[in-house]
Amino acid sequence: MRIDPVLNFLRGFLMGMADVVPGVSGGTIAVLVGIYERLVHSISMASKALGNVLRLRFREAARRLGDIEWSLIIPLLIGIATAILLLAGVISHLLETYPEAMAGAFAGLVAASAWVAARLTKAPNWTHVAIVLVVTAATFALLGLKGGEIT
Repeated sequence: MRIDPVLNFLRGFLMGMADVVPGVSGGTIAVLVGIYERLVHSISMASKALGNVLRLRFREAARRLGDIEWSLIIPLLIGIATAILLLAGVISHLLETYPEAMAGAFAGLVAASAWVAARLTKAPNWTHVAIVLVVTAATFALLGLKGGEIT
């Protein structure tokens, strides 16, 4: 058995887990597991294929569909669907029962994805650092605000 489909299923499962949580993106997981660019390329090809079908350009649509990395997309979608179906109730329960621990886990995911994104930056400069610091400060300030019941 080839490991790629299993690995892509697991990547999709992780993305589906993240998608179940409000405010957390499977795209963050795609960055962390190193498939973001491949995924975006395949989505772009699918979008272009659909546009060609709508314009009745079937040959061009078929060519675009051939450019999609199906060995990534199909196991990924199955993994995402499986996670959503299996974990929606569990994650909801964990968020209600252990909000602080879950917030910590998701803050860790965001920090890890920020680290990966920083490593992908080819030529970081002081402007990048300033933007990161401002966004970080704003995020912590906003997260520190206490919500109340709306009556």
